[in-house]
Amino acid sequence: MKMSLRTQLLLIFTTVIVLIIGAVSLVTVALTNDHFDKYVTQRNSTTLVTIRQQIALSYVNNHDQWQAKQLREIRNTGYRAGVLVTIYAPDGRILMRPTAKQQQSVSTGFDRKHTESIRIQGKVVANAVFSGYDPLGYGRHDVEYVSELKTSLITIAVITFMVTIVIAWWLAGRLTAPIKRVVAFTGKVATGNYQQPLPANTRITEIITLLESVNALSGQLNRQQETREQLSSDIAHELRTPLTMLQGTLEAMIDGVWEISTERLQNMDEEVIRLTHLIKNIELIASIETDADQLHKARFDIGAMVDAVTQNFQAKLEAKQQRITVATRKIMMYGDEEKLRQVLLNLLTNASKFSDFGATIQVRLMQESANAVIQVIDSGIGIDAKELVHIFDHFYMADPARSSRNGGQGIGLAMVKTIVAAHGGAVKVDSQLMKGSTFTVKLPIQGGDDHR
Repeated sequence: MKMSLRTQLLLIFTTVIVLIIGAVSLVTVALTNDHFDKYVTQRNSTTLVTIRQQIALSYVNNHDQWQAKQLREIRNTGYRAGVLVTIYAPDGRILMRPTAKQQQSVSTGFDRKHTESIRIQGKVVANAVFSGYDPLGYGRHDVEYVSELKTSLITIAVITFMVTIVIAWWLAGRLTAPIKRVVAFTGKVATGNYQQPLPANTRITEIITLLESVNALSGQLNRQQETREQLSSDIAHELRTPLTMLQGTLEAMIDGVWEISTERLQNMDEEVIRLTHLIKNIELIASIETDADQLHKARFDIGAMVDAVTQNFQAKLEAKQQRITVATRKIMMYGDEEKLRQVLLNLLTNASKFSDFGATIQVRLMQESANAVIQVIDSGIGIDAKELVHIFDHFYMADPARSSRNGGQGIGLAMVKTIVAAHGGAVKVDSQLMKGSTFTVKLPIQGGDDHR
């Protein structure tokens, strides 16, 4: 049978409360009865001894005679102690008996009697019969006291139970309220509403962790959704122009407007190759942005990686008679070496494209605290300040005309940012028009949040 978490918690609390109150009540009653029994037994024994002594003293003080007044006082003393006292002479004559009123008020069903002989110098001068309540047990006042005590304990137990049930109901509500919000929130997430984060207005560590995890999941889903939407828009925009051009060229050749030539076919083939390369890069960015586990991390020397990439890149600089200077050091880090090679290669390609003939590109690797820092510095055309905020966006080109002439697609720097962010790092650019640019990549040596 299904039941809410609050109901289950309340049942658990109620069971525990009943067991605790029941156990405490039983132990309290048992201890009270035990100690009170000992007290009553000791008190009654003292009472009987006192009455016997009074009877003996009454006989001795009156020169072996009995005085009715003193016997009545002894009878009343016993009555006040809850005991009926009847005194017999040795020959069986009744010297003193309880009054009818005393018998009626004290006798409530106990028929036990206790007889003791009163001896003076070994001679029996009287026999005392203690009756009514058990002379070794509870008296009338004792029974009333115990009854009131038990009633008080029951009342306290009932009140405690009711109060604790109310507290348990409130506490169960406090515990389940954040979980109910999580349920409602995940319902919204299931329908595609990722915008509003769930506030962690609770002090319970586990629930705070749950809320943070749900918010992180929602944020990741939101980023994936935004990535898909942005990529869909960018891809549609980026593919529309070349596909339209290819379609127009093919239609012109089919209609005989243009002659089919090797040059035109080569141009179309180059455009298809460019589009294929673009699609592969888009797939790579999308896979990394939506799932950082696409990275294959291991420990490697990033200094050796920088040396290898820059050395291999030297050949591409010869066409523009450019050169590269490198300053590195050995730094062991945890990351995806191949993806970081792509980062450096994209930055070098970007620097070479927008630098003049004979320019020098500088590459530096240093360690700052727990981060490896790569800098790629060029003396090219630079970037306008208003363009800097968009420079890492998908398909964004600060100088579209020049980028097109250089074969740019506006995706290289977006790939750089995506790969660096997946490593828990950051990339920034400092640039001025006609004064060059400095791209700085900062990477956690231990792999950032993804370190395992």
